[in-house]
Amino acid sequence: MKHIIKNNNKNTQNLFKRWQRRGGWNADNSDNKAKELKQKIKNLLLTEQGEICCYCEERITMDNSHIEHLKPKGKSEFAHLISNYENLFCSCNYVQSCGKKKDENVILVSPLDENCEDLFTFSERGQVIGKNQNAHDTIQILNLNSERFKSARNKIIETFIEDIDKLSDISLSEFNKWITDYLSQKPFVRFWTTVKWASEQYRFNFK
Repeated sequence: MKHIIKNNNKNTQNLFKRWQRRGGWNADNSDNKAKELKQKIKNLLLTEQGEICCYCEERITMDNSHIEHLKPKGKSEFAHLISNYENLFCSCNYVQSCGKKKDENVILVSPLDENCEDLFTFSERGQVIGKNQNAHDTIQILNLNSERFKSARNKIIETFIEDIDKLSDISLSEFNKWITDYLSQKPFVRFWTTVKWASEQYRFNFK
């Protein structure tokens, strides 16, 4: 799970205020202006996430994603967060994983947590492993170890290793700069934290 930094600037605040004045999430379905504002918000969320799912980190677009409520919108104790910017993200549309699978469950590791990336590790076969119980439970709730995801991560790792092999003649400082630039580019690479993990495993190849 990649840490997501919310872009809560003045323009974002104004956009959400305009949407909330028209009813926010509960706006009338016939309100075309509210629909337009909601689409702008979705695009904003997608952009700040670097076009990867907030949970699995697969590539997403406006067409294959949905606005996800971190704290479930169907639970009465979170009703006040239904149109709250800090509670909204973009998730992929895979029925058996991520936001669709999470449904009304509460996860205890959030992409807003600054240390969320440190709570997971990976195997070379693409399995994601939680380092504590909260991380383990989050993996289970979101079904982040589906065969689809493990296979995709495995291919990402294999491709990344091939790329690293081509860099065998550079120094460690040059590799550090290369991987920093690689992970900083937007849209973010698919399965960002998997690539970050792989870079740390193969850093010893450079001196």
